[in-house]
Amino acid sequence: MPEPTSVVRFLCVAAEHQPRLISLDFGLTVHLREWGFCPAGESNGHDWRRVEGVALETLLARRPDGTLVPAD
Repeated sequence: MPEPTSVVRFLCVAAEHQPRLISLDFGLTVHLREWGFCPAGESNGHDWRRVEGVALETLLARRPDGTLVPAD
Protein backbone atom coordinates (compact mmCIF):
# COMPACT_ATOMS: atom_id res chain seq x y z
CA MET A 1 0.00 0.00 0.00
CA PRO A 2 1.50 3.38 -0.95
CA GLU A 3 2.18 5.92 1.79
CA PRO A 4 -0.16 8.95 1.87
CA THR A 5 1.12 12.03 0.09
CA SER A 6 1.81 13.99 3.29
CA VAL A 7 2.40 12.25 6.60
CA VAL A 8 2.09 14.80 9.39
CA ARG A 9 4.28 14.26 12.47
CA PHE A 10 3.37 17.45 14.38
CA LEU A 11 0.01 19.12 15.05
CA CYS A 12 -0.41 22.69 16.28
CA VAL A 13 -2.64 22.72 19.36
CA ALA A 14 -2.39 26.45 20.17
CA ALA A 15 -5.80 27.49 21.52
CA GLU A 16 -6.00 30.56 19.29
CA HIS A 17 -5.42 28.36 16.21
CA GLN A 18 -8.33 25.97 16.94
CA PRO A 19 -10.53 25.42 14.93
CA ARG A 20 -10.19 27.73 11.97
CA LEU A 21 -11.06 27.38 8.33
CA ILE A 22 -8.15 26.79 6.02
CA SER A 23 -7.53 26.41 2.33
CA LEU A 24 -5.45 23.64 0.81
CA ASP A 25 -2.58 26.10 0.31
CA PHE A 26 -2.19 26.64 4.05
CA GLY A 27 -1.71 24.58 7.17
CA LEU A 28 1.11 22.29 6.12
CA THR A 29 4.59 23.40 7.16
CA VAL A 30 7.95 21.97 8.19
CA HIS A 31 8.75 21.65 11.90
CA LEU A 32 11.98 19.97 13.02
CA ARG A 33 12.51 18.68 9.47
CA GLU A 34 9.14 16.89 9.40
CA TRP A 35 5.63 17.88 8.32
CA GLY A 36 3.54 19.87 10.75
CA PHE A 37 -0.07 20.95 10.39
CA CYS A 38 -1.74 24.06 11.80
CA PRO A 39 -5.51 24.23 11.24
CA ALA A 40 -5.33 28.04 11.18
CA GLY A 41 -2.55 28.17 8.59
CA GLU A 42 -0.64 30.60 10.81
CA SER A 43 3.11 31.04 10.43
CA ASN A 44 3.81 31.89 14.10
CA GLY A 45 2.51 31.20 17.60
CA HIS A 46 2.35 27.41 17.34
CA ASP A 47 2.21 24.92 20.17
CA TRP A 48 3.43 21.76 18.44
CA ARG A 49 2.57 18.24 19.62
CA ARG A 50 4.21 15.17 18.09
CA VAL A 51 1.78 12.65 16.61
CA GLU A 52 2.41 9.16 15.28
CA GLY A 53 2.08 10.11 11.65
CA VAL A 54 -1.30 11.10 10.28
CA ALA A 55 -2.14 11.46 6.61
CA LEU A 56 -2.92 15.08 5.76
CA GLU A 57 -6.06 13.84 4.03
CA THR A 58 -7.25 12.47 7.41
CA LEU A 59 -6.93 15.91 9.05
CA LEU A 60 -9.08 17.71 6.47
CA ALA A 61 -12.73 17.58 5.51
CA ARG A 62 -14.35 19.34 2.56
CA ARG A 63 -17.71 21.05 2.98
CA PRO A 64 -20.28 20.88 0.17
CA ASP A 65 -19.26 24.41 -0.90
CA GLY A 66 -15.65 23.23 -1.33
CA THR A 67 -14.29 24.90 1.82
CA LEU A 68 -11.68 22.87 3.65
CA VAL A 69 -12.04 22.55 7.41
CA PRO A 70 -10.23 20.56 10.09
CA ALA A 71 -11.80 17.09 10.30
CA ASP A 72 -13.52 15.97 13.49
